[in-house]
Amino acid sequence: MSDHDPTAPQGDEHHDGHDHHGPDYLAHHFDTPEQQFESGKLGMWLFLVTEVMMFGGLFVAYALYRANHPDVFAYSHGFLDWKLGGINTAILLASSFTMALAVRAAQLGQQKALCTLLALTLLGGFGFLGIKYMEYTSKFKHFIYPGTSNIYYPVANSSLMMQTEGEEEPVEMSRLMQLEEIAFVEFETLAIKHAYMPPASAYDLYKERRVFERLEKYDEKTGGHHHAHAMEVFAQAGAPEAVAWVATHGGHDGHAHDGESHGHGHADEDHAAKADPDDPIDAEGLSLVVPVANATADMATLKPPPGGATGLSDHYAHADEHDEHGHKPSIAEVLGTPDLSHALHYTPYEYYDDAVQSRVHLFFQIYYCATGLHALHVIIGMGCITWVLGKSWAGAFSAEYNVPIDIVGLYWHIVDLIWIFLFPLLYLIH
Repeated sequence: MSDHDPTAPQGDEHHDGHDHHGPDYLAHHFDTPEQQFESGKLGMWLFLVTEVMMFGGLFVAYALYRANHPDVFAYSHGFLDWKLGGINTAILLASSFTMALAVRAAQLGQQKALCTLLALTLLGGFGFLGIKYMEYTSKFKHFIYPGTSNIYYPVANSSLMMQTEGEEEPVEMSRLMQLEEIAFVEFETLAIKHAYMPPASAYDLYKERRVFERLEKYDEKTGGHHHAHAMEVFAQAGAPEAVAWVATHGGHDGHAHDGESHGHGHADEDHAAKADPDDPIDAEGLSLVVPVANATADMATLKPPPGGATGLSDHYAHADEHDEHGHKPSIAEVLGTPDLSHALHYTPYEYYDDAVQSRVHLFFQIYYCATGLHALHVIIGMGCITWVLGKSWAGAFSAEYNVPIDIVGLYWHIVDLIWIFLFPLLYLIH
């Protein structure tokens, strides 16, 4: 019996033999270049829908955890450098622009411009990954790893090992060791590196956790001024011992401070010295002029207005407009309160209850999963761009045929778009 189907079209034998029935770039299973182009784009859009669904799971996890544990996210996001995240956002936006121009150049048959624009897009990908490498290594240095090796992971449920002074081999971390390391990492990262303002009451906590002792030892080895800077930070926050230290030793610039007011003559030093620390403070008024996350959470660490006055706005309104140098003092200068205009307040880890402490590591797990998966997509996209760049250099594309350029461009744009969502969700919580 013959296998030949008499009902089959007799004129299509050349299709079975994969013979070309059009331009060289037209695949044998398409009838026209237009059909090939539309089919390719439709397939890519279907694939991108699956990509959005995959990242959607991470976004749902983020939303659930943040809704249930807002304090965890408010504390943890401070470890992310929004400046680096912002630079990466700008890099990806620029690379999306160059990719769109590359697609346009391909459609116009501009071979040289196409290769140049693809190379610039590829360079943007390398820049993004370079900054992401800097971010990851800065966290690894502070034991902020993905998984159970994270410094914030509950000690009772992990076997985190740590190298201690005087020990040749790493030892299993105890709760006290964990708290000491967290206090050091917290202050070094949040207060020193990112300029967030600690509460004055944290001075005793950090002293007990040997933070200042470790900073002094580090300065002895490196000749740095980290300990002096730490004293300045707490002096600005209003910690009495730090204020006294700065007045005696001076700041890291070597100049001792005599304790005089920096309010340029507008603060009443005698009244401020006689003010009772227990005088009530207008917390509601203070929350309007001091940009902190929780203005009422740390009222006890702020000095009352001179003379015990509680109307902050009224007191400021009666201050002279400008000093002899034309400088208008800030409210902080007038009232003798810490100047938090360029810093955010943060609450130390040990001030939170167990429910928050035991879940801080979850933020970093979401961070690593989301940014790590995105970085993997960036690498894949760079591989695709490298491929079309090589083909472009060989002259494989023209104004009539540029489907691969268009499809790779779609993939790169969706990768960039996902980062546009990740950046504010992770880096700009406050």
